Amino acid sequence: MIKMTIRTGSFLIVIISFMILIAGCGDIIDIAQQLDEQIEDITPSDTPLNTVSHQKNELMPTFPASDDPELGLFIDGIGPARLVQCFDGDTASFLIDNEVYKVRFLAIDTPEIHSPYTEKQPWSEEAKAYTLAHLSEANEIVLELDQESDITDDYGRLLAWIWTDGELLNAALVRDGYAQVRYLYDDYKYTEVLLVLEQEAIDSKLGIWASKLN
Repeated sequence: MIKMTIRTGSFLIVIISFMILIAGCGDIIDIAQQLDEQIEDITPSDTPLNTVSHQKNELMPTFPASDDPELGLFIDGIGPARLVQCFDGDTASFLIDNEVYKVRFLAIDTPEIHSPYTEKQPWSEEAKAYTLAHLSEANEIVLELDQESDITDDYGRLLAWIWTDGELLNAALVRDGYAQVRYLYDDYKYTEVLLVLEQEAIDSKLGIWASKLN
């Protein structure tokens, strides 16, 4: 009789333990379902991750349009040009008034490809390719002199703002991380805009700013 009671008690313990285990599994399943629902709430299923918006920057300068089709660079300070050769990201030669002039892009500096003072710098080829693409694919190239700048630098190169199809190439190079703002010897026409665009490129670690120490 005693053995029978012990066996019956043991069996009841096993049954009760099994029921508790089942009840516990149900709670675990409910908790897991709740977590899944919370994760679905915070994960945007219709928005791809790690995407970057490439909207047009509203800070970009506006092309100084004119109704006069006969504008000349050396008379009016702005005039048409045609690409002859692109040397690097911030230097090219243009045909202006039937003469070829080497032009240094005003107020910016891109990494050097050829320099007697430094080795070939990172991003120099990319900067040149960027500039060459803009100049060679443009339907219209317009150069603009700055009233606050010298006409030429110490090497005899013209100093100018370069417009390609209405976009200021100097600013585009800074905006997209291919150039930094440099050689500001006066308060040039687009200096303020360039500095803002440069800071945005730095904050976004674009191009040269991806590894450059600030």
